[in-house]
Amino acid sequence: MDNTGNTRKSAAFIYVVDPPILTLEAILLSASVRRHLPDAELIAYCPSEKVGQLPLPLREYMEEINTRFELMDTRGYFPKPYGHGNKLIAAAQPRPHEYTIFLDTDVVIWQPFDMEAMVAPNVISAAPEGRRTWGKPVGDWDAAYSVFNMTTPEERIRMARTGVESPPYFNAGVVSFPNGPVGEFSNFGECWLKTAIELDDPKHGIPERRPWLDQIALPIAIRRAGLDYRVLDDRYNLSLTHKVLTPEMKPHMAAKVQKEIDRLNSFDPMILHYHNFDAPGGLRYEGYLDDLIRENTVFKNLAAARRRLNAISAQQS
Repeated sequence: MDNTGNTRKSAAFIYVVDPPILTLEAILLSASVRRHLPDAELIAYCPSEKVGQLPLPLREYMEEINTRFELMDTRGYFPKPYGHGNKLIAAAQPRPHEYTIFLDTDVVIWQPFDMEAMVAPNVISAAPEGRRTWGKPVGDWDAAYSVFNMTTPEERIRMARTGVESPPYFNAGVVSFPNGPVGEFSNFGECWLKTAIELDDPKHGIPERRPWLDQIALPIAIRRAGLDYRVLDDRYNLSLTHKVLTPEMKPHMAAKVQKEIDRLNSFDPMILHYHNFDAPGGLRYEGYLDDLIRENTVFKNLAAARRRLNAISAQQS
């Protein structure tokens, strides 16, 4: 099935805009989708309680670039504020599409690809986390799974950067899932959200669960929903964070940094996860964010767009 076929129409990309943050990232993400997958369904979810902070030019931009804008009430789900929770609330929203592909707002599409590679019936697709940011003691996973009367699975996956084996642990920046009912839940997104809410309850004593709660909950929710998982390779969630070469670096450190730069440049990625605007610098992806801004806005580069959005946010605050 090619990338202009029915898969695209039966799946929706979704992401979160959380004003006053993630506004410039939203521009970049929508622009990259429209550049490479022009017919894809694209939905941006915004907390309803923050819609007044959304810059008007951004709302107009979304309409022009065919990004559907949806409000969601994010209040009352977590006892303490948890920004990552907004992705779970967005994932749980009802959609008519057969599949959802959730994207962190700080990702961009690098080139066209066949969406069939990311979706399948009864399967959750995600890339491994780069390293074991949580769960180094396997006992932590035992504690988390035991909340739902389950045991830690025996299978292991390799972390994307370190190659270390871990119980299934995924980066939640790119996750695809079917939208149908699963078990007692209306959809997998609801299962993922409610799993995270339960794990966040202090009575369970899950250690250092924030900010990793969304990623801890993901493999457990997959088990609760009775679904399988498919490990996406780095091309579908290539993290661009890396150290920068400097003249004062000792040779052994410079060699190590250069090796990582070479590794990142060696990929033929579909989706870039840049995390911060400076991350593409020094890589073959440098300048891409500026290109997206120039092609789709009145601004000449990322810095100019950032200044303008910051000024608008200051006026609205």
